[in-house]
Amino acid sequence: MEINFEPHICVYLDVLGGATIFSNADTDKETAEEFLQCILDFENRLNGIRHGKKTVVKTFSDNIFAAIPIEATPTISTKEWVGYFLHEVIQQIKMIFLLSELPIRGGVTIGNLFINERAILGPAVPRAVHLEEMEAKYPRVVVDKSVLDLLPQFRGFELEEHPMIYRGEDNVSSLNYLGLDSYLLKKHGEIIQQKILEFSNNERILPKYKWLEKYHLAMVEKMTGMNLVIR
Repeated sequence: MEINFEPHICVYLDVLGGATIFSNADTDKETAEEFLQCILDFENRLNGIRHGKKTVVKTFSDNIFAAIPIEATPTISTKEWVGYFLHEVIQQIKMIFLLSELPIRGGVTIGNLFINERAILGPAVPRAVHLEEMEAKYPRVVVDKSVLDLLPQFRGFELEEHPMIYRGEDNVSSLNYLGLDSYLLKKHGEIIQQKILEFSNNERILPKYKWLEKYHLAMVEKMTGMNLVIR
């Protein structure tokens, strides 16, 4: 069998605490079905933007892997494919967070992949998993340098940082799923404060939500400075 590799942008996501969704799937089918539909909608959107090319979205319990080819077309450049994919991943993170109130950790990278009905092979897979397991640490989706180098420019934004990227105190680049979305801020902050109270005595889980709180407040400050916060 001949294996032909093609450059893809891909993401590996781990819904932290999401195992509970499927641990109770036989008794709480509605929650499991909502989560599954959320993933199917993600797949449909990727298939819609990369029509005619093989895209993939696979889920195993609370882990999700997605990829699209980034070869340029006559009308869309490689950088634009990267931008479209990141936009859809950001939308997916928002939907899962609001649906399940669970944070997400992951990694997004660019590399060669071979994909068919039975297998997904190539260096991009272990690299995305490595980013999630070793570099994400907190509930964030780490963006590899291979992706940062191909970020499309956003006209009209005079920002120190790309609007899709957030850099925390440790200077690690991750997806800025809040972006400039002031409408999401209020609900996002409410969920985080609720979780901080819920896990106030849990030394393993609490730091995850305290990191999210820092991220949230940093974006509130940025959007306030741009007069984008809606009260």
